[in-house]
Amino acid sequence: MTTALSNSPVMVSDFSAAVLNHYRRPRCAGELHGDMRMVCSGIAGAVKSGVLVQFQLRLSTDGTITEVGWQAYGCPSTLAAASWLAAQVQGKSVSDVATVTAVQISRALQLAPDRLGRAVIVEDAFRAALQAGSGD
Repeated sequence: MTTALSNSPVMVSDFSAAVLNHYRRPRCAGELHGDMRMVCSGIAGAVKSGVLVQFQLRLSTDGTITEVGWQAYGCPSTLAAASWLAAQVQGKSVSDVATVTAVQISRALQLAPDRLGRAVIVEDAFRAALQAGSGD
């Protein structure tokens, strides 16, 4: 899996300014390191379908997301959605971010309607990480 490649050529007219911003300057990209006891991971998508996203969340004992890492394989919209979501949830409690949706991600980044599915996969990976952290 790769993280965002800020030097990759992108047709600027195909993406909103918000997508380009997160694509070129991804937030929280990469794997988490150090003590992994309080880290939960979730993955969604498949390379075969052109999009794969993994989220890692480091949780404090009170349920705060203290650190976020992500890796993704996909188009600029996928990478931007993962970056945006990571930036939004870091430092917040799990209960505060448990209701985030792909539609919110899509609106915040002004994704093209045909890219909503990318935001859904990002949401699914994030929810899988939350689920792993809940012990269910």
